[in-house]
Amino acid sequence: MAFEIPLFCPSTFTAGVDLSAAERKLVKLNGTGTQVILAGANEFAIGALKNAPKLGEGVQLEMAGIVFMTAGAAVAVDDFYSANASGDAIANNAPGAGEFVIGKVLTPAAAAGELIAVTVGLHGFRG
Repeated sequence: MAFEIPLFCPSTFTAGVDLSAAERKLVKLNGTGTQVILAGANEFAIGALKNAPKLGEGVQLEMAGIVFMTAGAAVAVDDFYSANASGDAIANNAPGAGEFVIGKVLTPAAAAGELIAVTVGLHGFRG
């Protein structure tokens, strides 16, 4: 059974690009520190996007807790995960140098595009 327990959801950020197709994907801060953009492959993500804002609109962001997000490939329970080039969660149980791991997978996905429960903002690290 999937569940969500968001612990920290600030509303101070805006979309630095059109994120209308990025709901439930990983995002990062852009250079301004007040706008978010899609996180790329193995980049550090500050959280999971909970809405689908257009450029300049307010962002609903889940930065800590247990959240739903989109899997970028099949993942298993207890996998560590990172962002892929599309901001989706992919397994990364052996991170290479400079790769960021965001958290742990709590519910499995058999294929890309499935919603999964993951931890975010609780124990990320860099390989």
